[in-house]
Amino acid sequence: MSFYLLLSLFVTQVLAIWPVPSKMTTGQGVLFVDHTVKFIYNGAAQVAFPPPDQMPFEQDLNLFASQQGDYGHYNTSTQKVISTAIKSTTQTLFEQNFVPWKFHPRHSDFEPATNASCTYIKTVYLKQTDADPANVTKPLAGNVDESYSVSIATNGQATITASSSIGIAHGLTTFTQLFYKHSSGGVYTPYAPVNITDAPKFQHRGLNMDVSRVWYAPADIIRMIDALAYNKFNRLHLHITDAQSWPIEIPALPMLAEKGSYREGLTYSPQTMAYIQDYGASRGVEVILEIDMPGHTSSIAYSYPELIAAFNEKDWSAYAAEPPSGTLKLNSSAVAEFLDTLFEDLLPRVLPYSSYFHTGGDEVNVNAYNLDDTVRSNDTAILQPLMQAFVDRAHAKVRAAGLTPIAWEEMLLTWNLTLGSDVVIQTWQSDEAVAQTVSKGHKALVGNYNYWYLDCGHGQWLDFYPDVSQTYYPYYDYCAPMHNWRMMYAYDPLEGVPANLTHLVLGGEVHIWSEQTDPVNVDRQVWPRACAAAEVLWSGAKDEHGQNRSQITASPRLSEMRERLVARGVGAEPIQMPFCTQNGTHSWVPFGLGFVARTVRDQYRHDLLAGWYTTFADRSAVHPFTREIRTVGTRLVLTADEENIKAILATQFHDYGKGAQFNSEWHDFLGDSIFTTDGEQWHASRQLIRPQFIKDRVSDLAVFEKHLQVLLPMLGGSKDGQTVDAMDLFFKFTLDASTAFLLGHSVNSLENPQDRFSDAFATVQSVQSLIARVGPLNRFVPRKAFYESLNIMEQFIQPFIEQTLQLTPDELEKKSKSDEGYNFLYALASFTRDRTVLRDQLTAVLLAGRDTTACTLSWLFSEISRRPDIVAKLRREIEEHVGMENKPTYSHLKNMRYLTHVINETLRLYPIVPFNVRVSLKDTTLPRGGGPDGTQPIGIPANTPVGYSTLFLQRREDIYPSAFEKFPHHLSFEPDRWDGWNPKMWTYIPFNGGPRICIGQQFALTEVAYTVVRILQTYSRVECKTTERPKMKIDIVVQPAEPVNLMFHQT
Repeated sequence: MSFYLLLSLFVTQVLAIWPVPSKMTTGQGVLFVDHTVKFIYNGAAQVAFPPPDQMPFEQDLNLFASQQGDYGHYNTSTQKVISTAIKSTTQTLFEQNFVPWKFHPRHSDFEPATNASCTYIKTVYLKQTDADPANVTKPLAGNVDESYSVSIATNGQATITASSSIGIAHGLTTFTQLFYKHSSGGVYTPYAPVNITDAPKFQHRGLNMDVSRVWYAPADIIRMIDALAYNKFNRLHLHITDAQSWPIEIPALPMLAEKGSYREGLTYSPQTMAYIQDYGASRGVEVILEIDMPGHTSSIAYSYPELIAAFNEKDWSAYAAEPPSGTLKLNSSAVAEFLDTLFEDLLPRVLPYSSYFHTGGDEVNVNAYNLDDTVRSNDTAILQPLMQAFVDRAHAKVRAAGLTPIAWEEMLLTWNLTLGSDVVIQTWQSDEAVAQTVSKGHKALVGNYNYWYLDCGHGQWLDFYPDVSQTYYPYYDYCAPMHNWRMMYAYDPLEGVPANLTHLVLGGEVHIWSEQTDPVNVDRQVWPRACAAAEVLWSGAKDEHGQNRSQITASPRLSEMRERLVARGVGAEPIQMPFCTQNGTHSWVPFGLGFVARTVRDQYRHDLLAGWYTTFADRSAVHPFTREIRTVGTRLVLTADEENIKAILATQFHDYGKGAQFNSEWHDFLGDSIFTTDGEQWHASRQLIRPQFIKDRVSDLAVFEKHLQVLLPMLGGSKDGQTVDAMDLFFKFTLDASTAFLLGHSVNSLENPQDRFSDAFATVQSVQSLIARVGPLNRFVPRKAFYESLNIMEQFIQPFIEQTLQLTPDELEKKSKSDEGYNFLYALASFTRDRTVLRDQLTAVLLAGRDTTACTLSWLFSEISRRPDIVAKLRREIEEHVGMENKPTYSHLKNMRYLTHVINETLRLYPIVPFNVRVSLKDTTLPRGGGPDGTQPIGIPANTPVGYSTLFLQRREDIYPSAFEKFPHHLSFEPDRWDGWNPKMWTYIPFNGGPRICIGQQFALTEVAYTVVRILQTYSRVECKTTERPKMKIDIVVQPAEPVNLMFHQT
């Protein structure tokens, strides 16, 4: 489909400072820099240190080693920071600059004249107003003031002022970005006069670079440090050991690197590490080392096999996140002695250059401990105290060495360890993890892999077993799609963090894990995409008006930053071709197709909610939750405002409906059912269906119990640490129960894994959701599988309709009034014998009946599997009201308050139909969204689609009590919040509201409640073995995007 046309507009050159400063004013005057420019620091003339002629790396390292001795360290003083910054500035201006021809129209005369009348900058004054703290080059986050100002007058007087030497270095970096190389010689700026004041948003701005999966020469790391400093990053986190290799030399344990490295010479000696750390420190980049443990340690087994459990098991995926498997034994005195020796050797050499040491802790697979002869269990109840002792011991060693521990989020959030208040938690899996970390009082580093993993999207790097290769999509990897610079730029580190806890977010890191990267391509893998993260961390994700920063204005600046990196010897990949940059980089998707493209992309990567956050980001800060979009000439209104949703669903109900377009788009699937019609036709459908959900029918629990007898043993089918996909079983269970209720005959998909109906039903839903979302482009959606699956569904349903219609009216009336012979189809056929009506209504109710309960159960057990306290409290309530041997009655279920709270909390975070749409049936209004502050009504002409999101609405922070009232974080799963709290009107509507409120609401809630009770009567513990919460797959309903792999432990 050739929708993505490039449109080029005229351009004038933009000031391309990266990251964008806090405040900046410029003019149009031209200044040159004299080749003999002097730098005056606090009144004294400075020369670059070391001398301006650049030493080869090896010679420089040898000189460094001779100066420092075996274990000493070079004194990185204020003087060295200043001198190094001056050297970098002169090199950048005169040796590593570029002619900006790509940013001007072709063959244009864009360069200023060079003649005797040119004004030159001959002196740059550097003014440091405060003395540096003792730890200026290895600060704990926030200990150094990095702010600065730059002033350049039209007469050539240039002054950089800062409180610290690091601030001076940042000011000089910004100074270099004002200047370009002239093609005839010389260096100039066209922006005089310049006034800039600047300070970072976050204290910790880093790159996590894995140098163990792939060994990088020290020169590669040095080049990375230079690029980091030029982007005002201030941390390089070296993930220096992992399962694949151990490249760092430990003199007290020489066999580690000798046998654990890939080959002789692919190691880092103490002298090399000290040089790298000192090089970073003198450029304001603190180098932090990580020894990941207890997982990701199988490289130790090459030298000390007795310390590692489950080393290099053939079925590695059962024991580790990546091959080879292997983890430090958890209850071994030999491991403790080994770590004591490791820390006593390494940590004193870290201390001169860093205030932190990272002890890892991610992706520990508990199954490995089944093969640990000191434990022989994968039960977290046994493992958790041992893990607590392991981590406590490691962190005590780190503290004793004068360093602050950093650990991955799993230690806090998955293992629920009690960590010291000084421990910094590095999150990577979700925004929720950040919110949970700071809510526990810990400082956090962010780096959500959905945005800031540079490795993602390059294809699957592992080979397949032959039997798997036929079923696995070969072009996908674990974190696809590729995260381009725009995605990285859109990430907000403070998303979902309560305003009163944002101070605990120290900053973040962008990650390169080197799974498909080596020295040949590392530069282009990291740069310039990492620049996007640099600006987010320095300047903030939002501008001075509180809106997301514009990618349109960022694009030309980033393109220029790429050119500057290339001029400095960094192999950064291009952002756009010269045709675009010569036209101002303004080439975009026309006609509103960008919104459609983003929607398809977000649905593909299971991130539609984030798309809505982006959509609302540039609206009023008072009432920002209504937005107008134009796509292919169609006006679309999106809202998550409770007053507007109330108007659509209730107070202006007759103004809004499904509309003819919706009926057309959904007709193949749902026909003229209750879900696709308006007016009298809809009313007739509702009157037809309503009697089938009266209390007597809803409270009949036998239909659930029959199929639970099949489900319950399957949940307990996990053996030897294996899990079951609970979501798959829940969908089969609800399909079986729903078809039995509707047709009097179950598809029995639990007992028949090859059942075609359930697969066909899922395919139809997925394609139908895409048809609905792409709007006027839906004619391009492939439908072959859609129609094939519809045909399979028809082949199953139609015989039951025909059998029913062969019954006489008397026989139907008798069956519909009998509990024993009752089914939904008999009841419908008592009112109509129209085959099409019967088929449409059956399909609509089946859709609701199957998915509502299955999704809710999947999310509920996914959440409580991480919360044994909730499971225990539910079981206590079950024991009190029902007992563990009795089947619950409808009355029991209604009286169980905590069970109700748990279900409500699940539906609060995961409402079944997360996005919905109505169309205006006439010219009308919505009460909010207009005016400067968004509080005024807006006009809605007839036939305008209006989309609304209960998912977004119910996750809005502003509709909940503040954290000051000790109310749980709005994105956390806390059923106790419902004890004494009721949502504001129209802010909790998981089943919609108004006349079209879900007619089967009580049926669904009863089925969920009954199923939860029966499962927890059978199983005393529910355990989740995955390390992250599933993303949300949004088709028609919201369900986990990955299997919900759980272990159910029997009473």
